Amino acid sequence: MGIRAFWILLAVVALAAAALVYPRTKAKAQTPADSGADFTVVDIAKDPAPEVVSTPVALPVEHQQALAPKPAQLKPDNGGIVEQERDPRLVRMPDGSLIVDHYFRIAGGKGTADDPYQLQWELLLSAQRNFDEPTAENALPKHIQFLDGKFVVLNGVTVRSAETGPAAEFVLTDMQMDNCPVCKARSIFATVAVKLKSAERMERGALNTYTVRGHFRAALVRDNGFLLGVYFLDDGEIVSRTRQ
Repeated sequence: MGIRAFWILLAVVALAAAALVYPRTKAKAQTPADSGADFTVVDIAKDPAPEVVSTPVALPVEHQQALAPKPAQLKPDNGGIVEQERDPRLVRMPDGSLIVDHYFRIAGGKGTADDPYQLQWELLLSAQRNFDEPTAENALPKHIQFLDGKFVVLNGVTVRSAETGPAAEFVLTDMQMDNCPVCKARSIFATVAVKLKSAERMERGALNTYTVRGHFRAALVRDNGFLLGVYFLDDGEIVSRTRQ
C-alpha cells in the first residue's frame, strides 16, 4: 500500500468515528436538564413512581343517617316504649300495660302461650264503632286484626245454659245478663265463643264469672246475611271461677 492510500484510509476512519460521536453529543445538548427548563429526570428502572392510595370520601351527614340502623324501639313522650309503630301502634308502658293505637289498653302480657295478653272488653267493643261495611273482608279494624292468633286471658260472665251436665263450649260476655237462658247479649262484639280443652260443669241458675285463657281468633262468621260471631277462644282453660 502506498503512502497516499494510507492517508486516505486514515481520513475515512476519522470521519466514521466523528459520525458516531456527534449524535450523542447533540442529544445530550438537547436534554431538558441542559435546556434550562424546570424538569426532573427520573430513572424509572431504579426509582419507580410511588403507589397512589385514594382516600375514601366521607358521606354527607344525611346519607349517614339514612344508612345507619334504626333503633328497634323508640321512647315516646309518655315514657313508654314503642314496640310497633303502626297497624296498630303498640306502646309498652312502664307498668307493663300495652297502649294500642294511642287509646285502647291491654293490661299486660306479650300474646304468647307463656305470657298471654290480658284483654279488656273495651278493646273488643271498639270494633263496632267503625263497623260500617259488614260484608267487607277487612271490616275489622287493625287493632282487632292483630289479636288474631294471639294467646289471651279474659274475664267475663257466662250466658246461662239450660244444660245441667258438663259443657265444653259456652259464651263469655262482658256483663251480667237477665235470668233468662236464651237472652241475647247487648252486642255481638261483647261476646266471645269459648271452646274448652275439657268440659266444665256449669250449674243451671248460677252466675259463673270466669277468667279464661286460650288461643284467640277474630273472624266474621255470617249466615244468611246475619253476623253470628266475631270473637272466639280455642283450647280454652278456666283460670279462675266465682259463682253467685
